[in-house]
Parts: sequence; structure tokens; C-alpha cells
Amino acid sequence: MGAPAATQQKIQRAIAAAASCGLIVIGFTVHKDGAIDVRTGQPAPVDSPPARVTNKKPKQWNREG
Repeated sequence: MGAPAATQQKIQRAIAAAASCGLIVIGFTVHKDGAIDVRTGQPAPVDSPPARVTNKKPKQWNREG
């Protein structure tokens, strides 16, 4: 009895399943036992990075008294 074969259709289904979850597929690996590992990458950032603070001067305090 041989190991279960990873067919092209199984590989396509695994990749499509990962892509339908919003993941970016960058590759896949087929193991000897027929298991398929789908490698995903980092998605593009949704939020913009915080703006850098350019004012380096100390804050002035109000003098009362």
C-alpha cells in the first residue's frame, strides 16, 4: 500500500482555500505522505504607519500665579 498521492486538483484546492481566506500564497510543499503545506506571505499593510513627530522642543507650561 503506497502513500496517498497529492494530485494537481488537491494542490489547487489547497491554494484556493488559502487564497479565499485572504492569505497571499507564495508557495507550497508536497510531502511524501501526500500532505500539502501552503506557504503564505505578509499581506500589504492596511493601516498607514504613524506620522513622525517633528517637533522636538519641550512643551511650554502656562504660568499661573
